[in-house]
Amino acid sequence: MSIRKVALLLAIALLLSACGQTQVMVEEQPPVIATPLPEQVPVTEELPLPTVTVPSEEEPSQTKIENTCTLSVRCDTIWENTELLDESLLQVLPPNGVVYAEQTLSFEEGESVFDLLRRTLTENKIHFEFSHTPVYDSVYIEGIANLYEFDCGALSGWMYAVNGTVPSVGISSYPIRNGDTILIWYTCDLGEDLK
Repeated sequence: MSIRKVALLLAIALLLSACGQTQVMVEEQPPVIATPLPEQVPVTEELPLPTVTVPSEEEPSQTKIENTCTLSVRCDTIWENTELLDESLLQVLPPNGVVYAEQTLSFEEGESVFDLLRRTLTENKIHFEFSHTPVYDSVYIEGIANLYEFDCGALSGWMYAVNGTVPSVGISSYPIRNGDTILIWYTCDLGEDLK
């Protein structure tokens, strides 16, 4: 305890004794020693709350669906009409009448039968000639695999069919649909020989 405090307490005791009061004993308090706080107990780790997913409105699928169709190019009708064919063309005629065997191909939305045919024959290095009439925006197939209109008679030439039917529009105006079966064939009888 400091001297000032002791002096102050003595002065108070003297004052009180002079007033007739009983003697006051001042007891010295032991010094306060700072004790360290007990070690903190570690807080147990909180588990994360489960995530709740609220179903939202279905979003349109971002995966693009591939459009496919089948395509084949044939000229087997010529083998049934070889008497009408110039003998020099027998060497360019495929032995089985298949110019391009049926295959499943992918196409872009809006492509026409002509677009697919042109791309496929070009990629496979198969001879292909056509003429385009801008006024009508139409395409006419002149020759495929060195076989042309009238090479096998007055009613011969290249035609096309989709799903077994000859469309009433030109080949460049017919948009392909998913799952179509397209046949390009050489006719010797203005389409009557479609099998």
